[in-house]
Amino acid sequence: MFDKKESVASRTRFMEICERNPEVGNLTFSIKITRLLIRYFARLFGFSVSVRCFGYFLTVAKKISSSPSRQYITYLIMVNKLNIEYLLSVANNNLTDAIDKKGLWAEYTLRHSKDLKSKWTAQNYLTLLQKNNLYGKTHASSGHVVLPHNSRKRTELKFYIYGPNSKNAPSDKYSDHILVFLKPMEFEVSHFKGSILFTNGIYYRSVVANSQDIRNHLTSKYMEIIVSCQTSVLTKPFTRAKFPISDHLAAPMALGRLLYNLMFTHGNFSCVIEGFDFYLSKEMYGSAYPSLARQADNSINEQLICSGLAAHDALYNFLYVKELVSILNLEDSDLFKSLIKMDGHTYLNELASVRNFKTLLQQ
Repeated sequence: MFDKKESVASRTRFMEICERNPEVGNLTFSIKITRLLIRYFARLFGFSVSVRCFGYFLTVAKKISSSPSRQYITYLIMVNKLNIEYLLSVANNNLTDAIDKKGLWAEYTLRHSKDLKSKWTAQNYLTLLQKNNLYGKTHASSGHVVLPHNSRKRTELKFYIYGPNSKNAPSDKYSDHILVFLKPMEFEVSHFKGSILFTNGIYYRSVVANSQDIRNHLTSKYMEIIVSCQTSVLTKPFTRAKFPISDHLAAPMALGRLLYNLMFTHGNFSCVIEGFDFYLSKEMYGSAYPSLARQADNSINEQLICSGLAAHDALYNFLYVKELVSILNLEDSDLFKSLIKMDGHTYLNELASVRNFKTLLQQ
């Protein structure tokens, strides 16, 4: 059913960061020119040169009038400079410095952003780092960090979350669970209590949206299909996922978003988590997992993976899942339990030993 080869771009190109600003639109002439300058300067001259030049641009911008446009231009240059400094630290495996750069970025956002969502994300980011002893400054905690408001609820439903690194077919041992996939997989699901497909927007747009045959196949197989996207037009039975507070600073990846959605709908639950290793294996995906990052030779595109980890912030994603799992009833899942026990520094060191973050410099 899914033998058609679909793929994403061969590499991820640098894109500038911008935010919603109630005073200045992102498509106004001066802002658009600033955004294009940031984008193509970084692509053409590389990150190291860009960081130095953006410092000069900031000096010039501050000499212009104190209009809302000038303030926003200054803000855009600064957050993009901090983002590129963070990417350089990650590319050079200087992960302690990368955490420091993200902390500075979050602090700057809290002080200067006009976007409430960005400020909430920065608040939650610093709170989560502080809770895990990764942020040394005094910070006014946001309290609940990343947990849904209805996490105190409880459901008797049990979920079997089957991840991309699973080496064996879903186990009949958990037939009383609802089986959850992140991509359509050619396994029989009828002998489980139920089945859910939770997939991302890229896969939906690339493979599902324009094929009525695939849509019919999926709707006949899964009792619920949730698409994690904010832009695609969805029709029933495809439903849009709920999104935790996040933005360019940090955002949970697939497992974090899935757990958030299940908790949002059902509250606390019991689950088995299999086949998730937070990208710590060189062979990232099992052969049955239809990743769009899979290349013609069946290998996985390392640059795309590393770009995704950097963009979402791998540390934040790890700590976010760690926070959610801490209030769930996690059954079996021995490998996953051993990974989630790691502290943030240990996880980053393990990740740096496996992934080739030098690929981030391939712009």
